Amino acid sequence: MSERGGVPGTGTFSQMAIELTAETGQAITQRRPLVALESAYITHGLPWPVNYRTALEAEQAVRDAGAVPATIALIAGRIQVGLLPEQLAELAQTQSHKASARDIAALASLGAWAGTTVAGTLRIAGRLGHVRVMATGGIGGAHPYQAGTWDISADLSELSRVPLVVVCCGPKSFLDLHQTWEFLETLSVPVLGWRTEEMPAFYMRTSGIRLGHTFESLEMLAQAIALHWRLGGRGVLVVQLPPHTLAYSAEEWQELMRRAQPVLATLPSGPQATPAWLAALAGIAGQRLLDLNRQLIVANAQLAAQLATQIAAISVEIAPTR
Repeated sequence: MSERGGVPGTGTFSQMAIELTAETGQAITQRRPLVALESAYITHGLPWPVNYRTALEAEQAVRDAGAVPATIALIAGRIQVGLLPEQLAELAQTQSHKASARDIAALASLGAWAGTTVAGTLRIAGRLGHVRVMATGGIGGAHPYQAGTWDISADLSELSRVPLVVVCCGPKSFLDLHQTWEFLETLSVPVLGWRTEEMPAFYMRTSGIRLGHTFESLEMLAQAIALHWRLGGRGVLVVQLPPHTLAYSAEEWQELMRRAQPVLATLPSGPQATPAWLAALAGIAGQRLLDLNRQLIVANAQLAAQLATQIAAISVEIAPTR
């Protein structure tokens, strides 16, 4: 199904082609809860076939929780919202680009394949009008400072512009967590804990950063988010703890980073930094890290679907952008 010039009832597109599967197109038309899923972890975060199996499991977790999954990616230059299983399989095995918000137009024009980052997924999902929640493993943020660099993920700035909820296990563990927290505060992005009083750090359940707001009820969490949007707020970050059976303690993580340091010191900065770090760490940590990645992605997809269902039951008003 191809929508050119608009999804029925939204009027949010203008001279823009977005391909929808029958499932996602029907969900938008019928105003059913829909969860956007990023795809950079498929193209750059996990190896084949773990990436493909994880994508299928994440989509199934969304369906099981009563919502419709919409994995977002660039397929041969087409901006695709929702992928068929065969498209997921091809994306998981194709050498693809990593598309942040700034890259989408250029890569689409060049006919490229690309997995969308959190920022890229937010940019596309935000154009749909109907989508209110997306899921990922962990967001980008402020990389540890090195002389001459200022590496801040576009995930943070895009969150401050787009009125969507991002469900994750916090910022990625190898980032400067305190600087990332400060940037989120500066950008007025609420960080809301789901059954945790401390911000998780992707592979770790602890970060040393105390959250200001913790929720035990999905209904109350959805109400808080809806009010944030009515008051003119944009993106919201909802964080939950990674699976305790596989998550790293602070001591275990420090030891892993110590072992990985000779390799990590040679890695690039910029857009390729995160995929390179993930690959290097996976090479050292082995199966545990892959299993943890898979489980937290699926768990976040499930929570995102539960939250999307709650938000769908509320008459949500989005105040105009300031």
